[in-house]
Amino acid sequence: MPAAGDRKTAATRPSLSADGKRVAYQFFVPHPAPGDWSDACVRDVPSGELFHADRAPDGVQSDRQTESPRISADGRYAVFNSLDSQLTSGETNQGHNVFVRDLNTGGLRRIDAADPTAFTAYPQLSADNRYLAFVSADPGDTSHTTRAYVRDLRTGRTVLASPDAEGRTTRACPPRSSTGTAARSPSAAPHPTSSRVTRTTPRTPTSVT
Repeated sequence: MPAAGDRKTAATRPSLSADGKRVAYQFFVPHPAPGDWSDACVRDVPSGELFHADRAPDGVQSDRQTESPRISADGRYAVFNSLDSQLTSGETNQGHNVFVRDLNTGGLRRIDAADPTAFTAYPQLSADNRYLAFVSADPGDTSHTTRAYVRDLRTGRTVLASPDAEGRTTRACPPRSSTGTAARSPSAAPHPTSSRVTRTTPRTPTSVT
């Protein structure tokens, strides 16, 4: 953590819980250690408690950046996408993955696409925390077209929300198991681990690494 004045820092992309008590934001450091130039933080406004939402289960420092954090309506979950390879085991795409952090239990869940080599990004939870919207792209698509999907986090069923080339939005993807793998043989393009959420005493952070 740099001393005050060592380098410029900034908070951006704030997201507020429905009751206004918790705010998620991206904490940006322009000149950090190589690779990790931003992190996901959640501040509990009444208490001042700070959650490092993208901290690895063993507390190791992030090796890549985290972006697009959002807080759930009830303030319990933080979602974000990250290039960090140390958050969960079995990461294979060497790209962005969406994660869901339970701020109460510390549980961390990675959201994979049907193709494990595809990225997932820009997550947003429904008000009841059951549905997760995100974007992904077929790794074999040379035009790199991104599409929006909605994942039922209870059943694992994923539905294409944005139109395909023919204007259709009804294509469904195979359900995902609790480990993030397809429950059945994949037919269309687009894991929880337990950890402790790092908390700090109330103060304004100078860096979150």
